[in-house]
Amino acid sequence: AIDIRVRPHGSAKRYAGKVTTYGPDVDLAVVEIEESVADDFWRKTSDATPVELSESLPALQETVQVLGFPTGGRTICVTEGVVSRVDSIELTPPADTTLV
Repeated sequence: AIDIRVRPHGSAKRYAGKVTTYGPDVDLAVVEIEESVADDFWRKTSDATPVELSESLPALQETVQVLGFPTGGRTICVTEGVVSRVDSIELTPPADTTLV
C-alpha cells in the first residue's frame, strides 16, 4: 500500500501510518503512526490500554489474547483462549525486505 491511514475507534479522523514489518504468508502487518501526527493520534486514544507484544512463544496452557480483523468485518475482534499446541513452520521471506 502506498497510503496507509489509521483511524482510532469511534473517530472519523484518519492518521498517516507506515508499515514497519509484515508477513504476507500469515496476513499480518505492524503499522506505526507517522511521527508528525503521533501526538494527536495518541491523545485521541488516551483511554486505550497498550498492546504488549511478546518476544517469545507462549507456554502450553498459557492464556493468550489474539486481535484480528476478519474478512467482511467492520471492527477488530479480540479472542481469548489457552495455548494447546505450538507448531513451527518455515515461512517464505517477504519479497520487499526493506520493510523488515
